[in-house]
Amino acid sequence: PSALTNLGPLACRQGRYQEPARHHRQALAQFREIGEKTGEAEALNGLGEVLLATGHPGQARAEHAVAISLASQIGDKHEQARGRNGLGAALLGSALPSQARAQHSAALDLACQSGDRYEQARALDGLARSYQAAGDPGRAGHHWRRALARYTNLGLLEADDIRSRLTELGGAAFQDLVEADLTIPATVPDRKSVV
Repeated sequence: PSALTNLGPLACRQGRYQEPARHHRQALAQFREIGEKTGEAEALNGLGEVLLATGHPGQARAEHAVAISLASQIGDKHEQARGRNGLGAALLGSALPSQARAQHSAALDLACQSGDRYEQARALDGLARSYQAAGDPGRAGHHWRRALARYTNLGLLEADDIRSRLTELGGAAFQDLVEADLTIPATVPDRKSVV
């Protein structure tokens, strides 16, 4: 079943969403059949991500909520953080930025506890998006700079999207701050400085 959940992100990057949804549903059924809770949470989170990408934030919220519950039961901080980041994105897609911020903040806490730098970056990006949606570009920029540092250190393409967002947010002068901020270590942050 894990192979099915691994196929989803690749197809999504290629803009094909029906195939990953089918893979995640098949994996979910198989994980449930064998009683594998971690795999079940992983498949639910993947399905939630596909549902959000295809314009169904309400359904995505439901899938992520179940994934968070399962991951909490078994103590899987990675899937909890992933689920909270997904739920936050779905809440933002439903025009609920303050509720989204609460989920991304919880995801950041979990990701910091487990040392999961990718989910930290996603949480910081989500916090930035929620602040931008609430009309606070200063806080949005603060969180995007921190997300950029993590994505850059991880060597991920998401860094390019964050650079673009920061440039749009503040122009060329702001870009100088972004480049300077990359010298900040992208390991576990001081919790008070990120939220």
